[in-house]
Amino acid sequence: MAAGAAALFTIATGAASLTPAAAAPGPVYFSAGSLNCSIADNGVVGCDLTTPAPMSIAFGSGSLYIPFNVREVLIDVPWAPAHPGLGIGTPHTLPQGNPPIDKVGHPVGSGATAGFQVERGGSSCKTGFHGAVYCDGMGHGFNYYELIQAH
Repeated sequence: MAAGAAALFTIATGAASLTPAAAAPGPVYFSAGSLNCSIADNGVVGCDLTTPAPMSIAFGSGSLYIPFNVREVLIDVPWAPAHPGLGIGTPHTLPQGNPPIDKVGHPVGSGATAGFQVERGGSSCKTGFHGAVYCDGMGHGFNYYELIQAH
């Protein structure tokens, strides 16, 4: 009965919390620094960059540098590392802008590495040291501070 009353209160008042992100089905959207990201129910991670940035992908014992700055990074298949998206537009950014990660995620870390984390479909993104962003899923990931480093 109490749960039903709470649901009616939420519907009647329009009061809803963005936390926790896993409460509603569908992608969770968030912003972290200059990234606007989404994580889908199936674990696909995508981030739009407000300013294109250089990217490297770990390859063997070295790194492969992408010869152009990227504006979108994806983790969308288990057989490939995080990689640039080549579509048009900003598919991971809501029209009104993404809510900050601290509004949809939960606190993680402590001290200099304290930040917030969002999880969905077995994938996660978190903020950490100096506002760096770390995303992992499907056995791969990337981090972003001044450039995107994929693995």
